[in-house]
Amino acid sequence: MKLGLSHRHARQLARLKTPEHIQEFVTALRTNFEPDGDTCLSVATAMQRREAHCIEGAFIAACALWLQGEKPLLMDFQADGD
Repeated sequence: MKLGLSHRHARQLARLKTPEHIQEFVTALRTNFEPDGDTCLSVATAMQRREAHCIEGAFIAACALWLQGEKPLLMDFQADGD
């Protein structure tokens, strides 16, 4: 499966066999506070930087689940500023 990940990062995610392991992995990443403005990092970039914010962590989790044979599904809700 071509996901654009290095072999090392793909192996890291493939070893996460349960939702709990995936959550622990994502929680252990540094928080991306977006100091230079809004980001939406790819899984590959977030893994390289070892940091993620909400949607980036969700991308990583979805990718790990995909490697376990689950269909990746994400929903992004944004509040209207009114």
